[in-house]
Amino acid sequence: MNSTDLVIMAGGEGRRLAPLTNILPKPLLWVDGKTILERIVEFFRWHGLGGNVYVIVKYKSDLIRSYVKQIGLKVELVEEDEYMGTAGGLSLIGDKLSSNFFMTNCDVLVEFDVQDALRGHIEGRYDMTIMSFMKEVAVPYGIFEFDDEGDICDFIEKPNMQLWANAGVYLMGHRVFDFLKPGRKNMDELFYDMMNTGTNVRVLPLPDGGFKDIGEFQYYREVLDKIC
Repeated sequence: MNSTDLVIMAGGEGRRLAPLTNILPKPLLWVDGKTILERIVEFFRWHGLGGNVYVIVKYKSDLIRSYVKQIGLKVELVEEDEYMGTAGGLSLIGDKLSSNFFMTNCDVLVEFDVQDALRGHIEGRYDMTIMSFMKEVAVPYGIFEFDDEGDICDFIEKPNMQLWANAGVYLMGHRVFDFLKPGRKNMDELFYDMMNTGTNVRVLPLPDGGFKDIGEFQYYREVLDKIC
């Protein structure tokens, strides 16, 4: 196993999963006999990641801490004093992390070749690799295509659009900390800051079926129906 670290962002309240998250934080919701937190850690361990695992926590952190201690899960919990956004918590542990590290949201399950992604990231000297999945979006309106003069080129009734969406899993180098000063910061802000300053950022498509969203109640139910 290589020594690449993993960071799991688990500080949010998970409001889209209410009322479940009124009782349990997202990382402790169950999928087929194990918590989401355990499944994420096991996936990266099975795929050769031998570094440290850091879990950024805030909401109901006492429950996460108790559960991790009870089952002996080898992770280090890092608690935010206040919610720091979807990226800000990284600034708490920048000096601890390996030169390249994975970061993931705690409400997604993914399948991809971790070692191949890491090789491509290092060989390409990327500052950030963003995992992406194909999302079909149904547009509920007829869509016009027209030129600069307003002349119609085409009309498409309620099209289905194929879009590459953010999977919430990233591979990063330490260049990101140039843009993460202590304080609140969201991932979209980090993307814009890095892309607008000439850093080397790429998108890596996940394979078909390689992304499962658990962050919203209807998607959580769909995942349970497929896996359980």
